[in-house]
Amino acid sequence: NGSDVVSFDSAADCIQWYYQWAELSEMEKVLRDRTDRALKQMRDKRAGFANKALEAEEALLYKAQGEALLQNQKAVAQAVKNGITSVEVADWSSFGLNDPSASEPPMMEIQLDVTLSPTDNANRYFTRFKKLSRQATHVQTLLDQTVSHLTELISVQDALSNVAYGEGAEASMAAIDRMQLRLETKGIMKSRPGGTAQEDSAQAKAALLRKDKMEQREKGPKIKVRGRNNKGAVPDFMRFKSPSGFDIVAGRSSTENDRVTWGVARDWDLWFHARGIGGSHVIIVVPPRAQVPQEDIVYAARIAATHSKAKQDTKVDVSYTERKHLRPPPQRVRKPGMVMITREQVVTVKPMKLETSPSDTLNKGKYA
Repeated sequence: NGSDVVSFDSAADCIQWYYQWAELSEMEKVLRDRTDRALKQMRDKRAGFANKALEAEEALLYKAQGEALLQNQKAVAQAVKNGITSVEVADWSSFGLNDPSASEPPMMEIQLDVTLSPTDNANRYFTRFKKLSRQATHVQTLLDQTVSHLTELISVQDALSNVAYGEGAEASMAAIDRMQLRLETKGIMKSRPGGTAQEDSAQAKAALLRKDKMEQREKGPKIKVRGRNNKGAVPDFMRFKSPSGFDIVAGRSSTENDRVTWGVARDWDLWFHARGIGGSHVIIVVPPRAQVPQEDIVYAARIAATHSKAKQDTKVDVSYTERKHLRPPPQRVRKPGMVMITREQVVTVKPMKLETSPSDTLNKGKYA
């Protein structure tokens, strides 16, 4: 009908109108796609936080189990001694709650770790209780925030479906920019390089150039290892001999760890680190085409476990891989000693007992 007809004074005005509306359509599509992705992420987060909230509700159960183990230490000790992995004890924490007329407390079955004492078994449940209690408040805050973000995203989706096209392309583009800015300001979406949905090509190119330069800087830390002699020996660090005679080098600090990993190790050398916890970077210096026996791998792993924050544990998981499978984290978050492992194997070992303080002299570090 007549209301769908648009008249122009010139062909140039018609072309300008066409491209404005084409740009508006693209802006709407981009923001809608970003909103859809953000909605999916927020729904996944909400589901994850809801599950953690349910786990947190079990906190009081763990506390009751710990108290029950302490109240029945004799029965627990007998079960542990006989290698029984669970024990049934009286649950005094719920006595009279469900049945005020009950003359005896209900019984509760509790799983045991037969390698631990009754007190340590109880402390294991108290640790879970404390962790879940802390988690409960934190998770509820995150859950409330996620629900708020979901509401905001759905509101933007509805607004996108009702952009006032009748007010003209420029007004509609400004409305879409305001929606995007609102989501970015609240931290629901990451800011785009240009700051608005109308970023121009010059800004986009500049952002890409900055990104390329950053990636070049992040390829790896430039670390010079001083003091190599003609045979490639390196001073400093802790140094050992493996059972088969391979040289082993270990760092004693974050700075030394960087030097060991990025300055001493070659691509084919084997690198070791206690999995998921702080500790020394340890390498086996592998001659070209040499095969490292499993005995030497376990020995180096035990050194890594011994010089880690888990050195008091009875068992420690240690990651190991060839040096070529390591990458430094991005420069903006990187700290000394941090690495990213792209491929790993894991060996579980028992930390050693240090008999003599290691020195920089090869073979001075003796372990039992």
